[in-house]
Amino acid sequence: MKYRWDKKYLYWGVTIFLVVLASLASIGIIFQFQNLMGTIGWIIGIFKPILYGLVIAFLVNPIVKNLEKLFFRIFRKKIQASSKPKKWKGASRATCIVIAILLVLAALAGLLWMIIPQLINSITGIVQDFSKYFANLQAWLDDILKNHQDIAGTIEQVIQGAFGFLQKWVAKLPDQAGNILSGVADGVMGTISVFTNLILGFIIAIYFLFSKEKFIAQAKKITYAMFKKERANHIIEVGQQTNRMFGGFIIGQILDSLIVGVLCFIGMSILGMPFSLLISVIVTVTNIIPFFGPFIGGIPSGILILMVDPMQCLYFVILIVVLQQIDGNIICPRIQGDLTGLSGFWVIFAITIFGGLFGIVGIVIAVPAFAVIYIWIKRWMERALKKRKMSLSTETYMESGCIYESDPSEPLADPNMPEPKQVTPEARKAAEEAFLRKRSKKKMSGWIQRLRKKKEGTPSDSEDHDDGSVG
Repeated sequence: MKYRWDKKYLYWGVTIFLVVLASLASIGIIFQFQNLMGTIGWIIGIFKPILYGLVIAFLVNPIVKNLEKLFFRIFRKKIQASSKPKKWKGASRATCIVIAILLVLAALAGLLWMIIPQLINSITGIVQDFSKYFANLQAWLDDILKNHQDIAGTIEQVIQGAFGFLQKWVAKLPDQAGNILSGVADGVMGTISVFTNLILGFIIAIYFLFSKEKFIAQAKKITYAMFKKERANHIIEVGQQTNRMFGGFIIGQILDSLIVGVLCFIGMSILGMPFSLLISVIVTVTNIIPFFGPFIGGIPSGILILMVDPMQCLYFVILIVVLQQIDGNIICPRIQGDLTGLSGFWVIFAITIFGGLFGIVGIVIAVPAFAVIYIWIKRWMERALKKRKMSLSTETYMESGCIYESDPSEPLADPNMPEPKQVTPEARKAAEEAFLRKRSKKKMSGWIQRLRKKKEGTPSDSEDHDDGSVG
């Protein structure tokens, strides 16, 4: 007798094996999370030059595109008259890449040349005049709280304790010289490693930019080879949307932060506030972080100004509030528009999760990355609802209770689909009885056929026979 494989039990066995394997992997990840993150960090460290190259190519690519358009506009007649247009294309691409990278490096060098000396002067002034600033703050508090001696004494004790702690910490610095030198050495080695990775990243970025069409074509080729055509088209479409999302958000956020930083510097210079350049740089850098950035940059900057002149601190807070209103209502909508489509809750959620997992880099990329994930989930949900012929409108699901019948006033998943008929309890009961009668009739006809086959001596389909048996 031949043994027949039952695919149902085979599927069950494979499913149970995969579930057990996934459970063991989850337990291993939970108990060995630190080692796993260390391994991931080590792998990322190996690929850092490539990652730097991808990021640099991603940021420089818009400049290269605009330079290529300008190049072809200037040399259009020569390119059309040439017998080797590919050669002209390669030469223009190489020229535009070199010009774009030189422009970026020149802009960075110019900013550093203008900013670093003034930043050093500002920080040196803060360190040298710290005692003076502290005395000014204490005198201001005494003047405010002179009629409230109990509160003034408590605040003075807190301030004196903080100042004493700082003095002790400064006094212990010579004893910590060895640790400081070790930290400086580690910092120098880390800086050298970063510069090395950046140099390799620029080289890799040049290769990526020069052959970007070929790399994209190879990625599409691999995608169509691995997946069915419909699935591959979906993956490529999501990749294109991810590129637009990240490119638009990151470049727009950088431009927005630069504009806010320049406005902050102009406003502080007009009002005669101290440390205008230092604080403007802090505001520019922290404004790249969505939602929390203004608070992260504004609080320490306000404390610095508070130690010099408390009234100037009040003016600074008003200036930051006005700048954020201008940024949120005028600058950012003009540059980015509603690019991500995320509400405030999801922005906070994304920054919290990605910041906890990936640190500063996670905070910067949290919003576009989560926006892409949000789009994936939304598309999957819409496809599932269309298969179930249910409404795509969120308002349909805001009512309490379950949805038993489709509401004719709500849009269906498919606009060409006929509207559902209202089914009464009597009609549903009649349909169930008809279904049961049909099923019992089918079972009865099956029994009659098997009885007829037995009478005629014909073996039934349910019996197993060995084709090689001898009668």
